[in-house]
Amino acid sequence: MSQGNGKLILVVDDEEEIRDLTRMILEADGYKVLLAADGNEATSVFAEHSSEIDLVLTDMVMPEVDGISAVDAIRKIRPDVKTIAVTGHVDNVQYVDLLGDVDAVLRKPYKKEILLSTIAQVLTGSPETKNAP
Repeated sequence: MSQGNGKLILVVDDEEEIRDLTRMILEADGYKVLLAADGNEATSVFAEHSSEIDLVLTDMVMPEVDGISAVDAIRKIRPDVKTIAVTGHVDNVQYVDLLGDVDAVLRKPYKKEILLSTIAQVLTGSPETKNAP
């Protein structure tokens, strides 16, 4: 059952394969997707489409501008945008605290079902989703 209803998600990851796979999963579930390869590109794409984007899904560890810096820049443009941080470092409590003002943390590797349910929870404002499985 498709739940995306045409909502627009900005997917940010420096690995092209992950961007493409995530795009396919999301589009198959009814979402529209914009892609960015790093934090600089994410900020530019977000600035161009800020009123349309419903959620930003960003890897945290990227060269040049990381996900934390990208989320900070994006929130300066639109503070209320929903954000999900994707990382393999969530077992480190101090690192999770550094993630700051994100709506959820998605642990790598994750399954398609976890990705889609985390996005749905964040978009609907469901209870606390930080540290999602």
